[in-house]
Amino acid sequence: MKVLHIANKNNGNGVASFIMNYYRHIDYNKIQFDFISHSSLEDSNAEEIQNLGGNVFNVPSYKKYLFKYINSVYKIIKSGTYDIIHCHQFPIDIISLFIAKKKGIKVRIFHAHNNAFYSFVKRLLVYLFRNIWGCVVTDFSACSVDAGHFFFGNRYKYIIFNNAIEPERYVFNSIARNSIRNNLYLPENAFVIGYVARFVKQKNYFFLINVFKNILYKNDNSFLLLIGDGKLLKKIKKYVATLNLLKNVLFYGVSERVYELYSAMDVFVFPSLFEGLGIAGIEAQCAGLPVIASLNIPKEMQVTDLVSWLDLKVGAEKWAEKVLEYSIPKKRENMTEIITRNGYNIKNECNKLENEYARLIQLRTEV
Repeated sequence: MKVLHIANKNNGNGVASFIMNYYRHIDYNKIQFDFISHSSLEDSNAEEIQNLGGNVFNVPSYKKYLFKYINSVYKIIKSGTYDIIHCHQFPIDIISLFIAKKKGIKVRIFHAHNNAFYSFVKRLLVYLFRNIWGCVVTDFSACSVDAGHFFFGNRYKYIIFNNAIEPERYVFNSIARNSIRNNLYLPENAFVIGYVARFVKQKNYFFLINVFKNILYKNDNSFLLLIGDGKLLKKIKKYVATLNLLKNVLFYGVSERVYELYSAMDVFVFPSLFEGLGIAGIEAQCAGLPVIASLNIPKEMQVTDLVSWLDLKVGAEKWAEKVLEYSIPKKRENMTEIITRNGYNIKNECNKLENEYARLIQLRTEV
């Protein structure tokens, strides 16, 4: 089976992580992935993909060069011999799927990755597209029930492909904890609050900084560890500076070893305004971390009893009080079995994806 994924593969992007987690575990004797990406950044996975037999096609940004983007996608689909096109970008995917239909690709999947949008135009398009998806899409998928319902309502049936991980990698590691905390020059018994997310509006960083300001007021041995990159990074740094918090807010950047960084944290704070699922919350739970999550995140993210839910409307001070309840670290449990049982072990979920691809090809070929 030959599958073409279309997604923005910026490093640190949740969709990119989702695809790469599956790609690393597929049976390459049965299936192969190619990728179309309009990322303006260098694809850190490109060499790995090529070594595994796949191709990465970097195309112009559709936001800046729409017609060049369409022409590039057209040429790639035309020249390839793909059984499946699996799209992860809204709303531009409608064009890719239309091209794929015209070129005779029988299995055309659209994948929902969010349960909301800021943009009124995008929200409007979600509702409008419910009437036209069926013209170009043969099959629907989502990362959660919330995401599926947001995009498809009750009009289309969809399958859930969990944002699965390698749980063994995320298990708490005391050696990694000590090493990372030493490298960050953290004082002994430092209380470390962590967050892994792109620096974009959706992730609610300004609110988090205000929460941390209240935490630091009551516990001056507290540190906020922020892992990620994004277009709001400079603004967030400037805001942190205006609050005189630079000594206690650690901007770590993007890391290929995030699974170890969870061990350095004492609590994970997840104040997103919306999420398709919230895979970082799954990862944090796997590391045995308590998670304080906003009510805007799908409840499917909770797979252990480590999650506490809090409404953003209660304000930064109440959030700070809740976070401070975890200032005395507790024993971190191995959550691998629970994560696996709840469907987030990539080894099991990859088999599910392969089987579903094969079923869809057989189904569409018979038609």
